[in-house]
Amino acid sequence: MENKKAVILQPGKVGDLIICSPIAKFYQEKGYTVEWFVYPEFKSFFERIDYVTPISSNLLKDESRQYIKSPKKRTTPFHSLKHKYFLETARKYCSFKDEPPKKILDICWGFQGSNKDNDRKVNLYTQTERTWIQLRYDLAEVPIEERWNFTWARDLSKENELLKIIKQKSLHKYGTEDFSIVHNYANFKQSQIEKTIDIENCIDFEPIGEYQIYDWLTTLEHAKTITCIDSSLCNFVEVCPSLKNIKKYYLGTEENHYYSFMDNILKNNWTLMP
Repeated sequence: MENKKAVILQPGKVGDLIICSPIAKFYQEKGYTVEWFVYPEFKSFFERIDYVTPISSNLLKDESRQYIKSPKKRTTPFHSLKHKYFLETARKYCSFKDEPPKKILDICWGFQGSNKDNDRKVNLYTQTERTWIQLRYDLAEVPIEERWNFTWARDLSKENELLKIIKQKSLHKYGTEDFSIVHNYANFKQSQIEKTIDIENCIDFEPIGEYQIYDWLTTLEHAKTITCIDSSLCNFVEVCPSLKNIKKYYLGTEENHYYSFMDNILKNNWTLMP
């Protein structure tokens, strides 16, 4: 069989990588070698996702103090010419004639260098009450049902190490190893969290050392409850069948520019907070 490549254009962030990794798996299973153009800080996400080769550029590093303090707020070069050049380079790479044939999976929008047709489709999907997740999969020509087929090579030793760290945090803070995991921004809906009786012994979901988000699975399986905004954690929890019976609270999005296009698609037994 002739070697083929599928090249994904979706530079990040982690929530997008979780949602879109099954797209890569879908093409890998069809005989493609899958490459993915990402921001440099997200290359490590793929260290145990063996069906993807990440490609990046150090020109895209965001070394601003604001970003280091709050990785949620990537500032530069998100709207810069460097970002535009990065995506243009990816498209040129896909057109090289001395390489195996490549299928470009251009599934990003909304910033310098993104496909204008994709931007127009955002408006179309908004008008027809379809979501951004559906658009990602439609652009990739992959059935939306694949979204729940996120796979990675588990490292149980790392997962158990992280569980021990979280139990120690809870023991130090609350005097017990029992804990609930909470992912929140700027006290969004904090009053609702505090009023919910079974959300006890809250431990924040946050970056810890070199652990990846999927290294949290064992910890999440041991949590009394999981509470999160529409975020990377929410999208990870959604695609983990072993977390179906853990009590989960969904806070919605804290974004001020929210509209229906930004809805998530949730099937994993969530309780929606008012």
